Amino acid sequence: MRPDAQRLNRFYSSGVGLRVARAVRARIAPLWNLNARTRLLGLGYCAPFVAGLTDVCERVALGHPARQGVDRWPVGAPNRAVLLDDLALPFHDALFDVVLCVHLLDFGDPVRHLREIWRVLAPGGQLILVLANRSGVWTHFDASPFGAGRPFTPSQITVQLEECMFGLRRWDTCLVMPPRRWLMPLEPLAYWLAPELGGLMVIDAEKLDGPAAIPAGGKRLRVAQPAPTI
Repeated sequence: MRPDAQRLNRFYSSGVGLRVARAVRARIAPLWNLNARTRLLGLGYCAPFVAGLTDVCERVALGHPARQGVDRWPVGAPNRAVLLDDLALPFHDALFDVVLCVHLLDFGDPVRHLREIWRVLAPGGQLILVLANRSGVWTHFDASPFGAGRPFTPSQITVQLEECMFGLRRWDTCLVMPPRRWLMPLEPLAYWLAPELGGLMVIDAEKLDGPAAIPAGGKRLRVAQPAPTI
């Protein structure tokens, strides 16, 4: 069951959620291919992972699935978060250079999502995915939103990326220890011993050239609904 925006906000405001955000940002940081001309789209729930990037990129936008709900982002600045149909993105083809997905593929049809992302990515564009790892323990804990959706194995997501004309460049994991604050100080040792058991996978992929991907289906929306002004 997809967690709503309020639940996700509460999780990422908690002690465990703040640690998750730090761990994921540390894995993503070396992967970013950003500059002053980069157009970045975050899909799912990406606010905890893109802080500060509005000063780095030409454009940063967050797309929240309609079934999830939307939070205003960033706080205290012009809103850049919109509510949209995640299977019919209201954006022109090849508009974005980088797409980040967190809490997206776990709650729908991964192939349909990836085809639509392929459409809005520029040639050679970068796709970064954060997914629950089937071999890790986080998928078994309901206290984390990563335990609410579908987990993946590295081979499963690699096959689906290839089917949708993405090339896997690298993958990593993080958060081997369960989502319990008293266990998290052991995380560096646990990751050193068994990185393949990390609860989350961070995937770096590239859009490959080829014939246009099959549209996700249905009529594409042309107008996104912004979060209400606070």
